[in-house]
Amino acid sequence: MSNPAILEALQRGATILTGNQRAARALTREYAQHQRSLGLRVWRAPEILPWSAWTRTLWQQLLIDGHEQRLLLNPLQESELWRRIISDDERLATLQSAASLAPLAQRAHTLLHRHRARRNLEFHDLNADQQAFLRWLHVFERTCRADSCLSAAELEPALAQHAASLRLAPEHLLHGFDGLTRAQQALLEALQARASFTETSAPQLTTYAALHAANSPEEELLYLTQQVRDLHQSQPAARIAVIVPDVQNQRPILERAFRNTVAPWLNRIGNQSPAPFEFTLGTPLARDPAIRAALQLIRWTGRPLPFEDASGLLRSPFLKSATQDFLSRADFDARVLRDQALVEPTLSVERVLTLLHARLPGRLPQLVEVLETLRRANTRQRSFSAWSTHIRNLLAACGWPGDRAPDSTGFQLIERWNDLLDDLTSLDFNGGSFSFAAMLGTLEQAAHSTLFSLRSSNASIQIMGALESAGSTFDAIFFLNATSTAWPAPASAHPLLPYPLQRVNAMPGADASTDLVQAERITTRILASAPQVTVTYARAFGEGELLPSPLFTHLPVVNAVPQPPPPAPVVLEAIDDSEPIPAPQTPLRGGSHILRNQAACAFRAFAESRLFTRALNDDAPGLTARSRGNLTHAVLEHFWRLVGDQQSLKQLSPEDLSAQVDAAITKAFAAIATDNSHWNHAYLQVQRERLRRLVHTWLEIEATRAPFTVAALEEKRDRVAFGPLELNLRADRMDRVEDGLVLIDYKTGAATPRSWLGDRPDEPQLPLYASLFSDEPVAAVAFATLRTGKEMQLTGFQTAEGVLPKPSKAQPDEPFSKTLANWKQTLLRLAQEFHEGHAEVNPKNYPKTCEYCEQRLLCRLNPATLETDEDETEDGDE
Repeated sequence: MSNPAILEALQRGATILTGNQRAARALTREYAQHQRSLGLRVWRAPEILPWSAWTRTLWQQLLIDGHEQRLLLNPLQESELWRRIISDDERLATLQSAASLAPLAQRAHTLLHRHRARRNLEFHDLNADQQAFLRWLHVFERTCRADSCLSAAELEPALAQHAASLRLAPEHLLHGFDGLTRAQQALLEALQARASFTETSAPQLTTYAALHAANSPEEELLYLTQQVRDLHQSQPAARIAVIVPDVQNQRPILERAFRNTVAPWLNRIGNQSPAPFEFTLGTPLARDPAIRAALQLIRWTGRPLPFEDASGLLRSPFLKSATQDFLSRADFDARVLRDQALVEPTLSVERVLTLLHARLPGRLPQLVEVLETLRRANTRQRSFSAWSTHIRNLLAACGWPGDRAPDSTGFQLIERWNDLLDDLTSLDFNGGSFSFAAMLGTLEQAAHSTLFSLRSSNASIQIMGALESAGSTFDAIFFLNATSTAWPAPASAHPLLPYPLQRVNAMPGADASTDLVQAERITTRILASAPQVTVTYARAFGEGELLPSPLFTHLPVVNAVPQPPPPAPVVLEAIDDSEPIPAPQTPLRGGSHILRNQAACAFRAFAESRLFTRALNDDAPGLTARSRGNLTHAVLEHFWRLVGDQQSLKQLSPEDLSAQVDAAITKAFAAIATDNSHWNHAYLQVQRERLRRLVHTWLEIEATRAPFTVAALEEKRDRVAFGPLELNLRADRMDRVEDGLVLIDYKTGAATPRSWLGDRPDEPQLPLYASLFSDEPVAAVAFATLRTGKEMQLTGFQTAEGVLPKPSKAQPDEPFSKTLANWKQTLLRLAQEFHEGHAEVNPKNYPKTCEYCEQRLLCRLNPATLETDEDETEDGDE
């Protein structure tokens, strides 16, 4: 073993007490290696325990021997008791929830007993928050006395009271403590007459330590990981510690850096090789995707889920038949769920079931079964034990954790989840039944506060915090982020305890000099725990300058310059891309958007209508610009189906006109998915009023036009032959006037008739309809611009004066028949180019044409050159 004194003590039968769990595991592993090196196959398990496990073991002895009967509260029980007490405080006036205040109160209670300051609390002047804590503390203490409970914070004093009754080993060796609390010191003093307690000497291994300065945090991390990689490659058996002051918050960045630099093979699909590094601290259980899915399933039984959570859950691999139905569920999510108009970003189980039955009847039966299970779930009040059983049954019925056989990580994760559900049953220690909301809040808080870590693989590289490194020695230590702002770690006084009390009792964050002494003690221990110590820091962050921690400025400074990462090998293959892509055997079908895309960029048309690639609908919740445009279309469609012509419009009284508009708005809003909440009702009322004003203003313009009859509304024509294509078309509206048909395209965004002109028209929809609808002569084509203010107008090209109230000045000075012929020729050429497979990347107006294109990932144009256009369109045209 690395510490001969510990080995000798173990051989004498001593108990080793460590300051943290990691040190206990490391010593146990070293002892086992030593015994195996002696040729032993079986040996007596050594008594190596972290302090917390040792004190709990002593308490269990007292219970077994009959000296005590109080229940030692586990962390979940204690947290729940604080939450209930704070929730029941009628005098509490704060915006914070009881769930957020409970950890603060629990921490304050722990500090009081850890520093033996409880009896002095009442003698200090208290502010309102501290008085509230004192009320809660009195209730907590009364409840514990009445229910025969003991908090973990009071364990050391309670053990000291039973010093004469404890069964102790004659010798104890303390190892890996950066200092003892007053409560720990008092307990050891009380036990001195029964057993000996000595502390191991501090390690003295350092032969070289230096401060390495990098230009930025990114360069610092790259430099450190390269140094760790080089050392590990040259000495695979070396025990390397990477100490990071804020390791928990930095973990994602650290893991990504170590995977990319130290172990790049971990990024390969199907990799089975172990990682050479591991984090000694676990992550919150709730962060794991499988546990997050379980919590979402439970939450969905009682309330709607946020849209993205529901979407992710339906596509997750943790439900019944998820592997088999993966593509079908993804297709349902992309083409059904995301194409809804949602007022608020939530989805209920009932809404998803309705969509499945309406859009995919008979398909995805296993998903329907899961959703039916959630819909039928009973959320009545019950005990925590009953809730635990209910949750297990619910998840099993949903097929959680999925069809795939779990690996070692999965088994450990499920085991920890089941332990958490077992802990949930312990909350029945003082009886009662609990609502679904109370259970869910408790379970989610427990899942977020419970740390999950895989069983240690004894990796050569250990990534840890400064406190976890206590009690261990290494072959090399790397200390990351040794800036003055990160080390010593920032500390602040507790807000629920009076500052003078904290200062007198040397609580963390109350006295800078005391905190500095503790940080110096830890720093000295780290610098003496390995023969080689590399301390790194960044000189600058963003535009600000950073200084090294004053605890490391005595070290020699080295300039930290990372090696440039080697370029990834890229094998290029030359392909002749000059020939058009041949058309498929089946007819090419689509809407007028094919021609619009072909005119804008041939590659966009090919990608969207031949490869069928499109981005997911990521509209923000509420009535988006597209939804508002579709609503406006729908309102006018319903209105003109009721009214029919201009004469009927003029004959309507103001009251009848308002009634007809309101009826049309009601029909249009019936298609919006929403829950019947007060917020939704108020929001939709605002949108109704906006539409009402917009439509009334537009109808005033309609009344000033030449007489017309509405001939068609949203008329669909499928598989219309146009050149080599078969097009599915839908005209917003066609009016019949004296000279023929007026083709109208509603626009709630900016629109100009100029977009019909040129070899690559921006808006070919109306020219296409004018070229195809030859049953009657076309008298005009027009944009109906439905925007408040001066832009509200009906404008376009006409065959004779007076057909449109405001003809466009962009109309070519030629017979309208020639314009129609030119349009048809242009559009037929575009159709032919699309059919022949012309797919070159040729945006009409780069970069403006590419600004909202969904194919940039495929065509590889640089989006950084694009300009931002603040003019948001509300059109829902195809």
